[in-house]
Amino acid sequence: MKPEEKQIGLVCRYCGCRQFYVVYTRQRPGKVMRRRQCRNCGARFTTWEKDVGGAKPAGGEAAAGDVYG
Repeated sequence: MKPEEKQIGLVCRYCGCRQFYVVYTRQRPGKVMRRRQCRNCGARFTTWEKDVGGAKPAGGEAAAGDVYG
């Protein structure tokens, strides 16, 4: 990777690992909160994900009236 390229994705701030477990997930209006744990050092942190219009709901469950072809 070139020095001017920025890495995309999550990186543990304590050990640099890029592998995580999702400890739990909470749905909020317009966003999703996930509590994550580093697989290497066990550090925990929270991520917030915005709801992006047009995306399928998590878990493959469609809302009433939604049609995914």
